[in-house]
Amino acid sequence: MAFRITDYEKDLPRLNIELQRLDQLEQRINKLNDLAISNQQVVIQENLANGVQDQNNLTFTWTGATLTMSWAPGYVKDHQGHYNHVAAGSQVLAASTYYWVAWNTIHQTMSFNVNLDLLHGKPSLLVLCQVFTGTGAQTGAAGGGGTAVNGRDLSGLKYKNF
Repeated sequence: MAFRITDYEKDLPRLNIELQRLDQLEQRINKLNDLAISNQQVVIQENLANGVQDQNNLTFTWTGATLTMSWAPGYVKDHQGHYNHVAAGSQVLAASTYYWVAWNTIHQTMSFNVNLDLLHGKPSLLVLCQVFTGTGAQTGAAGGGGTAVNGRDLSGLKYKNF
């Protein structure tokens, strides 16, 4: 609703009423925002208490000569117990750098990023782990759940094998 001031004496009381309505709307929005944050925290706690912890059986292999991180096919199990199959692949990365790794369940692609904030909290991304790339002269298993003794591990772990 557009409100125009044409007569200061007549319109000023109306303007004050409209400003009070705006203040009330702001208070209602703030209460709803607080409720949404509270509900989100409850959901997180419920998932932790009742859900299955994310895990994966992927092994990330660093090939220093080509600056390539590769992985064989495997799976990621999310907190609801759903299995997401992961196709084999590889990606060129910088040497001697920590990368957060996430599987995109919609696009079926692996994402590597040095900044966890760019991966975490996105519904289509399952954060797997943090791996460290070796130097250009190093080659071997960089990490992932597949490097654990039983061949799978919880997601979110940090691996530094070089």
